[in-house]
Amino acid sequence: MIYKADFIQKTHLSLSSKTGINFGENFEFTIVSKKEGFDSLFCVENIKGDFEITKITVTGTSGEFPAIFNKKDKTFSKSIFEKDLEKVIYSFYISANILLKEVCAVNYQFEIPVARLRLLKLYHFFKDEIVLPDYDDLEFKYYVKKIKNHESEGCDIEVEIENPYDVEIEGKHLC
Repeated sequence: MIYKADFIQKTHLSLSSKTGINFGENFEFTIVSKKEGFDSLFCVENIKGDFEITKITVTGTSGEFPAIFNKKDKTFSKSIFEKDLEKVIYSFYISANILLKEVCAVNYQFEIPVARLRLLKLYHFFKDEIVLPDYDDLEFKYYVKKIKNHESEGCDIEVEIENPYDVEIEGKHLC
């Protein structure tokens, strides 16, 4: 499934060095200052990802104005309204088609009775397993360990889940 998403990134640009504009891990480009006659232009280079720059605006002490972006040459002029480039913020608007990935999300309430935790002595553990009956009876072994003697020292119980299926648990891949 494809989802059309719009992104905005704001930054200051430099006349002396390259500026990287990053919209996450999939979309980025570099802005480079180029001298053309008496005028300075900014050029969009090193484009990574499938997206379209839909608009560029310039914000300074005089307000916000659209920058004229030449899509063919991938260039735009520096702000003529502000003399001090350090005070100018450029906003880059892009539109991208994002491939959505189908996932299987399982809600599982993991509970360990407090009475069972109280039986643990320092550096002892017990193991058990989680079974997901509606998902091919996937089984995950887990270990509950007591690693500190007093709660005042921090968390005294640690839970470790074996993940032989390389599934994502709480947003992390555990092995």
